[in-house]
Amino acid sequence: MKSPTAKRLATVLAVTAVALVAGEFAARAAFPAPDGFHVYPPGLHKVFRPADNVMPGIEGDAHFDVDSLGYRGDEPPEGAAYRILAVGGSTTECAYLDQPKSWPELLEGMLGGPDRPAVWVANAGRSGFTSRRHVLQLRHLLPQGPRFDAVVLLVGVNDLAKRLEYGDDPPDPRELQSETVPLVQCFYEVPASAAGQLPFQKRLGLWRMAKAVQGWVRPSVLEQDEVGRKYVKWRLLRREAAAIREVLPDLDGALEAYAHNIEQCVAIAREQGVRLILVDQPSMWRADLSPKLERLLWLGGVGKYQYERNCDYYSVEALAAGMARYNEVLRRVAEEQGVEFVDADAALPKDTSSFYDDVHFNEGGARRAAEAIAEHMLARPPFADEPAPGR
Repeated sequence: MKSPTAKRLATVLAVTAVALVAGEFAARAAFPAPDGFHVYPPGLHKVFRPADNVMPGIEGDAHFDVDSLGYRGDEPPEGAAYRILAVGGSTTECAYLDQPKSWPELLEGMLGGPDRPAVWVANAGRSGFTSRRHVLQLRHLLPQGPRFDAVVLLVGVNDLAKRLEYGDDPPDPRELQSETVPLVQCFYEVPASAAGQLPFQKRLGLWRMAKAVQGWVRPSVLEQDEVGRKYVKWRLLRREAAAIREVLPDLDGALEAYAHNIEQCVAIAREQGVRLILVDQPSMWRADLSPKLERLLWLGGVGKYQYERNCDYYSVEALAAGMARYNEVLRRVAEEQGVEFVDADAALPKDTSSFYDDVHFNEGGARRAAEAIAEHMLARPPFADEPAPGR
């Protein structure tokens, strides 16, 4: 015979179980699983107010608006249009640039015109994403609607930075390739059809409800703080480096993984019948960078350099050499695979007329990047009758 205490405990557990089940069904009804892969929460609106003394070359508030499909940008047009998916890391995301000043939206305006096809550019850039995540983005975003005609992939610096974090100890190549990336790291939301690839708790309606409430209070999907205080901290950490390393670690394995990921992107684009344009990574890194400009840098650390003091960092010269190697691999893959390549690095001056730190575009840099890509695309169909010579 059960004691009164045991009976009360059993009752409490039964009531709790019933409440959880009822809550789960209610949450599923109120917060159903999305019908597609979403890079950002659809309908998200965020305003950044970058400080001028932190980010030279940026003025005014930066509005960050996400459409109903989870892309940064305007809603897709209803009629016929040339649809472009912009993919990359934070230099594609352009979080601290007002929406009309980001390079994907500038590209949309530069390609459009009265005698040209209507153009829509969806921005799928996400801060910190490396090529291994871009593979998963293309694999899942391209087959779902709307139909994209082209992908512009600006890539490189996050792959380099990730490799440098390991210092002289080369990482396991599997950590740099797409095959080991869980979907939850690539998308804010995944459809019910892919829910089986998520951890159990993230398949629940209650989880989606909690995530939605958190998003209303604090949109954590955007890693940047409102005014850019993190950059002040990160720059100070670099200036207080335990040591500056002049010699790069062995990059061969990481470059092979990088080439493998880009080749995967090429294969996916071809499978989907989508044009792919590879764009190399511009940076402010150069051997003769002045001390004033060097104070704006913060990348290139070893270990958890964004969070801990006394980390080693690689010199500006080493970073420039490393970035050049990644850009050259991208060019080589483009040539070997017969896909289009834009040398954006050559188009941007390596100073504060283009950048507010190591690689992130200010307003001038975003415009120059958009111009370089637009010049390439305007010389080719569907914007020109005949393809330009070469790629």
